[in-house]
Amino acid sequence: MVRKGGTEFDEMTSETQVPHVVLKPFERWLQVQRFNRVMPYLHARSRILDIGCHDGALFKHVAHLVADHAEASVGIDPDIDQPVFQPRYQLLRGSFPDDLPAMGTFDVITMLGVLEHLLPNQLAGVGTRCVQLLRPGGYFLITVPHPFVDVLLHGLRWLRLVDGVHFEQHHGFDASSVPQLISCHGLSLDRMRRFELGLNYLYVFRKGTAARDDRV
Repeated sequence: MVRKGGTEFDEMTSETQVPHVVLKPFERWLQVQRFNRVMPYLHARSRILDIGCHDGALFKHVAHLVADHAEASVGIDPDIDQPVFQPRYQLLRGSFPDDLPAMGTFDVITMLGVLEHLLPNQLAGVGTRCVQLLRPGGYFLITVPHPFVDVLLHGLRWLRLVDGVHFEQHHGFDASSVPQLISCHGLSLDRMRRFELGLNYLYVFRKGTAARDDRV
Protein backbone atom coordinates (compact mmCIF):
# COMPACT_ATOMS: atom_id res chain seq x y z
CA MET A 1 0.00 0.00 0.00
CA VAL A 2 1.04 3.58 -0.51
CA ARG A 3 3.01 5.46 2.15
CA LYS A 4 2.53 9.21 2.09
CA GLY A 5 5.81 10.84 3.08
CA GLY A 6 7.53 10.66 6.44
CA THR A 7 5.77 10.08 9.72
CA GLU A 8 5.70 12.46 12.68
CA PHE A 9 3.86 12.19 15.98
CA ASP A 10 1.54 14.61 17.74
CA GLU A 11 1.49 15.04 21.50
CA MET A 12 -0.05 12.28 23.60
CA THR A 13 -3.83 12.57 23.32
CA SER A 14 -5.07 9.23 24.63
CA GLU A 15 -3.61 5.81 25.32
CA THR A 16 -1.12 6.10 22.47
CA GLN A 17 0.33 8.77 20.20
CA VAL A 18 -1.47 9.63 16.98
CA PRO A 19 0.75 9.45 13.86
CA HIS A 20 0.66 12.40 11.49
CA VAL A 21 1.60 11.71 7.88
CA VAL A 22 3.33 14.65 6.25
CA LEU A 23 1.61 15.64 3.00
CA LYS A 24 2.15 18.65 0.80
CA PRO A 25 -0.85 21.00 0.55
CA PHE A 26 -1.89 19.71 -2.88
CA GLU A 27 -1.66 16.09 -1.70
CA ARG A 28 -3.80 16.91 1.32
CA TRP A 29 -6.34 18.61 -0.97
CA LEU A 30 -6.57 15.48 -3.13
CA GLN A 31 -7.05 13.38 -0.01
CA VAL A 32 -9.90 15.60 1.19
CA GLN A 33 -11.64 15.28 -2.19
CA ARG A 34 -11.75 11.51 -1.71
CA PHE A 35 -13.07 11.91 1.83
CA ASN A 36 -15.84 14.24 0.67
CA ARG A 37 -16.97 11.71 -1.92
CA VAL A 38 -17.64 9.03 0.69
CA MET A 39 -19.30 11.26 3.28
CA PRO A 40 -22.83 10.89 1.79
CA TYR A 41 -22.65 7.17 2.61
CA LEU A 42 -21.89 7.73 6.28
CA HIS A 43 -24.56 8.28 8.88
CA ALA A 44 -24.47 9.46 12.46
CA ARG A 45 -22.45 7.07 14.61
CA SER A 46 -21.20 5.00 11.66
CA ARG A 47 -18.69 2.31 12.45
CA ILE A 48 -16.01 2.45 9.73
CA LEU A 49 -13.20 0.15 8.66
CA ASP A 50 -10.64 2.17 6.68
CA ILE A 51 -8.22 -0.01 4.71
CA GLY A 52 -4.98 1.90 4.09
CA CYS A 53 -5.76 4.44 6.80
CA HIS A 54 -2.34 6.17 6.96
CA ASP A 55 -2.57 8.52 9.98
CA GLY A 56 -6.31 8.13 10.50
CA ALA A 57 -7.06 11.29 8.51
CA LEU A 58 -10.46 10.00 7.39
CA PHE A 59 -11.61 9.53 10.98
CA LYS A 60 -10.53 13.07 11.84
CA HIS A 61 -12.27 14.48 8.75
CA VAL A 62 -15.60 12.81 9.56
CA ALA A 63 -15.29 12.90 13.34
CA HIS A 64 -18.90 14.04 13.77
CA LEU A 65 -20.07 10.87 11.99
CA VAL A 66 -17.78 8.36 13.71
CA ALA A 67 -19.31 6.33 16.52
CA ASP A 68 -18.08 7.10 20.02
CA HIS A 69 -18.87 3.91 21.91
CA ALA A 70 -17.38 0.52 22.69
CA GLU A 71 -17.33 -0.47 19.01
CA ALA A 72 -14.81 2.08 17.78
CA SER A 73 -13.97 2.47 14.10
CA VAL A 74 -10.83 0.74 12.87
CA GLY A 75 -8.05 1.62 10.44
CA ILE A 76 -5.41 -0.79 9.17
CA ASP A 77 -2.21 0.03 7.29
CA PRO A 78 1.16 -1.79 6.96
CA ASP A 79 3.09 1.48 7.33
CA ILE A 80 1.85 2.42 10.80
CA ASP A 81 4.77 2.39 13.22
CA GLN A 82 2.70 1.33 16.23
CA PRO A 83 -0.96 0.71 17.12
CA VAL A 84 -3.02 3.76 18.05
CA PHE A 85 -6.03 3.77 20.38
CA GLN A 86 -8.39 6.74 20.51
CA PRO A 87 -11.92 7.02 21.94
CA ARG A 88 -13.53 7.01 18.48
CA TYR A 89 -11.08 4.87 16.48
CA GLN A 90 -8.03 2.66 16.59
CA LEU A 91 -5.27 2.18 14.02
CA LEU A 92 -3.64 -1.20 13.52
CA ARG A 93 -0.42 -2.12 11.75
CA GLY A 94 -0.91 -4.79 9.10
CA SER A 95 -2.34 -5.71 5.72
CA PHE A 96 -5.97 -6.43 4.90
CA PRO A 97 -7.44 -8.99 5.16
CA ASP A 98 -4.75 -11.26 6.61
CA ASP A 99 -3.76 -9.12 9.61
CA LEU A 100 -7.16 -7.86 10.71
CA PRO A 101 -8.19 -9.57 13.95
CA ALA A 102 -11.80 -10.43 14.79
CA MET A 103 -13.36 -7.04 15.57
CA GLY A 104 -17.05 -7.42 14.78
CA THR A 105 -18.88 -5.87 11.86
CA PHE A 106 -18.98 -2.43 10.25
CA ASP A 107 -21.47 -0.06 8.63
CA VAL A 108 -18.96 1.11 6.01
CA ILE A 109 -15.64 -0.16 4.67
CA THR A 110 -13.42 2.30 2.79
CA MET A 111 -10.45 1.72 0.50
CA LEU A 112 -9.50 5.16 -0.81
CA GLY A 113 -6.58 5.44 -3.22
CA VAL A 114 -5.34 2.01 -2.19
CA LEU A 115 -6.62 -0.64 -4.61
CA GLU A 116 -4.36 0.46 -7.47
CA HIS A 117 -1.27 -0.19 -5.33
CA LEU A 118 -2.07 -3.86 -4.78
CA LEU A 119 -0.97 -6.81 -6.86
CA PRO A 120 -3.61 -9.21 -8.24
CA ASN A 121 -2.76 -11.89 -5.67
CA GLN A 122 -3.30 -9.35 -2.88
CA LEU A 123 -6.80 -8.62 -4.18
CA ALA A 124 -7.95 -12.22 -4.00
CA GLY A 125 -10.73 -12.59 -1.48
CA VAL A 126 -11.07 -8.88 -0.63
CA GLY A 127 -14.73 -8.73 -1.70
CA THR A 128 -15.62 -11.96 0.08
CA ARG A 129 -13.98 -10.78 3.31
CA CYS A 130 -15.82 -7.46 3.12
CA VAL A 131 -19.16 -9.27 2.84
CA GLN A 132 -18.32 -11.02 6.10
CA LEU A 133 -17.39 -7.76 7.81
CA LEU A 134 -20.26 -5.58 6.59
CA ARG A 135 -23.57 -5.26 8.35
CA PRO A 136 -26.72 -5.80 6.21
CA GLY A 137 -27.04 -2.94 3.74
CA GLY A 138 -23.50 -1.77 4.51
CA TYR A 139 -21.27 -0.05 1.96
CA PHE A 140 -17.84 -0.89 0.58
CA LEU A 141 -16.48 2.36 -0.92
CA ILE A 142 -13.48 2.37 -3.26
CA THR A 143 -11.72 5.23 -5.06
CA VAL A 144 -9.22 4.57 -7.83
CA PRO A 145 -7.56 6.90 -10.37
CA HIS A 146 -7.86 6.87 -14.14
CA PRO A 147 -4.61 5.52 -15.74
CA PHE A 148 -3.90 9.01 -17.14
CA VAL A 149 -3.37 10.22 -13.58
CA ASP A 150 0.06 8.57 -13.61
CA VAL A 151 1.14 10.95 -16.38
CA LEU A 152 -0.12 13.91 -14.38
CA LEU A 153 1.63 12.74 -11.23
CA HIS A 154 4.97 12.63 -12.99
CA GLY A 155 4.46 16.27 -13.92
CA LEU A 156 3.29 17.24 -10.45
CA ARG A 157 6.28 15.55 -8.88
CA TRP A 158 8.59 17.47 -11.25
CA LEU A 159 6.86 20.67 -10.08
CA ARG A 160 7.34 19.48 -6.46
CA LEU A 161 3.62 19.65 -5.77
CA VAL A 162 3.57 16.00 -4.70
CA ASP A 163 6.24 13.71 -3.33
CA GLY A 164 4.45 11.04 -1.30
CA VAL A 165 2.50 9.41 -4.13
CA HIS A 166 3.97 6.05 -5.07
CA PHE A 167 2.63 5.86 -8.59
CA GLU A 168 5.31 3.31 -9.44
CA GLN A 169 3.15 0.90 -7.41
CA HIS A 170 0.11 1.33 -9.66
CA HIS A 171 1.14 -1.63 -11.86
CA GLY A 172 -0.80 -0.19 -14.81
CA PHE A 173 -4.05 -0.66 -12.89
CA ASP A 174 -7.21 -0.49 -14.99
CA ALA A 175 -9.95 1.28 -13.03
CA SER A 176 -12.67 -0.35 -15.12
CA SER A 177 -11.66 -3.77 -13.72
CA VAL A 178 -12.86 -2.96 -10.19
CA PRO A 179 -16.37 -4.51 -10.51
CA GLN A 180 -14.91 -7.75 -11.81
CA LEU A 181 -12.30 -7.85 -9.05
CA ILE A 182 -14.61 -7.02 -6.14
CA SER A 183 -18.14 -8.20 -6.95
CA CYS A 184 -19.05 -11.49 -5.30
CA HIS A 185 -22.02 -13.29 -3.80
CA GLY A 186 -23.68 -10.91 -1.36
CA LEU A 187 -21.80 -7.79 -2.54
CA SER A 188 -23.08 -5.92 -5.59
CA LEU A 189 -22.09 -2.76 -7.43
CA ASP A 190 -24.62 -0.11 -6.45
CA ARG A 191 -23.21 2.76 -8.49
CA MET A 192 -20.09 4.26 -10.03
CA ARG A 193 -19.22 7.97 -10.11
CA ARG A 194 -16.35 9.87 -11.70
CA PHE A 195 -14.97 12.99 -10.03
CA GLU A 196 -12.10 15.46 -10.31
CA LEU A 197 -12.77 16.06 -14.03
CA GLY A 198 -13.28 12.35 -14.57
CA LEU A 199 -9.78 11.46 -13.41
CA ASN A 200 -10.92 9.48 -10.40
CA TYR A 201 -13.61 6.85 -9.87
CA LEU A 202 -15.81 6.16 -6.88
CA TYR A 203 -17.19 2.62 -6.79
CA VAL A 204 -20.01 1.99 -4.34
CA PHE A 205 -20.66 -1.65 -3.46
CA ARG A 206 -23.44 -2.65 -1.10
CA LYS A 207 -24.16 -5.78 0.83
CA GLY A 208 -27.38 -7.57 0.06
CA THR A 209 -28.74 -5.33 -2.72
CA ALA A 210 -29.36 -5.86 -6.41
CA ALA A 211 -26.66 -4.57 -8.75
CA ARG A 212 -27.03 -1.04 -10.03
CA ASP A 213 -24.49 0.74 -12.25
CA ASP A 214 -25.50 4.40 -12.10
CA ARG A 215 -22.87 6.12 -14.23
CA VAL A 216 -22.73 9.86 -14.76
